[in-house]
Amino acid sequence: MARPIADGIVRRNASRIPWARIPRNSLMFPTAALLETSGSVTVPMATPKSPSGNCMRRKAILSQLTGPLPRLAAKPLLTTYGAPFDPRSAATENGEPMQMDFDHFTVDGIPMFRPRAIPDWRDLQRPLRARFVSAHFLFTLGAFIEDVPYDPDLYFHGEEITLAIRAFTRGYTLLHPHQHLVWHEYTRDYRTKHWDDHVQAQGIELEWHARDAASRGKVCQFLTAPHTGPFGCGTERSFTEYEAYAGLSFTHRVAQDATLQGLEPPNPPVTPNWATDVREWQVRITLDRGALPPEALEAPQFWYVGVHDASETEIYREDAHGDELLRLLTGDGGQITIQRRFHSARQPAMWAVWPFDRSGRWLEKMVGTVDSWSLMNAA
Repeated sequence: MARPIADGIVRRNASRIPWARIPRNSLMFPTAALLETSGSVTVPMATPKSPSGNCMRRKAILSQLTGPLPRLAAKPLLTTYGAPFDPRSAATENGEPMQMDFDHFTVDGIPMFRPRAIPDWRDLQRPLRARFVSAHFLFTLGAFIEDVPYDPDLYFHGEEITLAIRAFTRGYTLLHPHQHLVWHEYTRDYRTKHWDDHVQAQGIELEWHARDAASRGKVCQFLTAPHTGPFGCGTERSFTEYEAYAGLSFTHRVAQDATLQGLEPPNPPVTPNWATDVREWQVRITLDRGALPPEALEAPQFWYVGVHDASETEIYREDAHGDELLRLLTGDGGQITIQRRFHSARQPAMWAVWPFDRSGRWLEKMVGTVDSWSLMNAA
């Protein structure tokens, strides 16, 4: 299930925090697959087999009526990360449509992404505009393979961002489906990967790490010195236009707040120097274990952890769950310390921790001001 929404304004007596949105531009918000001006479009939907390896079986199709085709969506591209499933489990949870969120830049400057269930997806009537492209699911015009041929020099990291830029600059409209279409098996612990056996001991001349280094070098060169051509940018939009649309600066390796929050693009207007205004913040949150309600410590589903600016608008959210939450709940001592590191052009002023239990209830919310240690340790 999608995590309940708890974004926006922090108020002590609020029963729920509203989801922050930016206005949608209807002209840039095309309907589902958009391959016809009217009528229906069928999209294959893959469903996991009862566990037998990691095979996927095409079991059904999604038929969806579409309205008139907006001119600006003449080259729609539906893409997304698949909802997770475990082929070793007989049970398959109901999937939810996912969006691709920016996560971080690697040390060599390649942006990495993470999946997240689309908020309020059941209320949506059309796909979301997307910043990024994934090969988990990529459904578009057949001409794509000629317009954006796959670069044979790419190994692993860098595929998604280069595909996104190359497609965008060739006039494709990037979209996340607003309905669940495909699953993906994310775990790798029981499988032999390409980099496990592509080593000299297996008689491989060019080992995987050499291929990866060359691939990453090519990606980084493209991101810092973009060029046009079959494996470069197109000419319908510019590389700079993509940076503005996605809310990224490849030169400074930073992202805009709207991108960090995973809001639908395009981003709100920013100042010309926004990239140099972004700072790295470290926020430390200290809670008195004895003052917490018992339900927050017994069996919570997760803890909402958000940081807000002086206007009480959320600038960063990273919930505590899984191993981190277990560590916080079972730790020794009378204090619980949570630390968050993130980038933002806005100075953090407040934090909020809000436990959510397994029965679907928000518990008592804890709020506080960002301490001087956090502000002094900003980079």
